[in-house]
Amino acid sequence: DSIKQIESAQELSLSGKNFTVKFDKTRGELNSYDKSGQKLISEPLKFNFWRAFTDNDKLPTKSGKLKKIWRQATQNHQVTSFHSQQLSTGAFQVEITLHFPRVKSSVKSAYLIAADGQIQVSNHFDFSKTTKKIGLPHRIGMCLGINPKHDQISWFGRGPTATYSDRKFEPI
Repeated sequence: DSIKQIESAQELSLSGKNFTVKFDKTRGELNSYDKSGQKLISEPLKFNFWRAFTDNDKLPTKSGKLKKIWRQATQNHQVTSFHSQQLSTGAFQVEITLHFPRVKSSVKSAYLIAADGQIQVSNHFDFSKTTKKIGLPHRIGMCLGINPKHDQISWFGRGPTATYSDRKFEPI
C-alpha cells in the first residue's frame, strides 16, 4: 500500500489505507490524524517545556531553578524548514525545524509515517544559543488533544503510585 500526498502552501496531507495525517505547514505541527474513519486527535501535537511545581521545588521561581520564561517558550515559534519525501520503503518522512525565539533554541523533528498509519516521532533539540541567564528547560515534552470519545487508556509509566523525577525506585 502506498501513501498518497496532497500538498498546498498551508498543509500537507498524507493518506494511506484507513488513515489520513495532516500537517499545518505554517505552524509546523501535526494537526490531524484519522484512522479507520475516527478522528484520533482534537488538538495539534505541540512542544511543551513546562511542568507544574512540586513540593521538592521549594519556591522554584524565586530560587531561579524553574524559569518562568519556559512556560511560554513555544508561543510565537517560527517554522524555519519543512520538507517531506517518500522513502524507498513506501513510508513518508516529514522533517520540520522550529525556532523558539524567546529562549533562543530550536528543534528538528522527523515524523516517519508508515504505510499502515503508524507514526514515529524523533526530535533533536539545540539549546547551544540559549543563554546562561535563561538556563535549560526543566522539562521537554509534547502535548496533544485526544478525541474525547477515547476515554480508556493504558499507562506504561512508573508504578501505580505517585512518582517524582528524583524517585527512581518505584514499583513497576
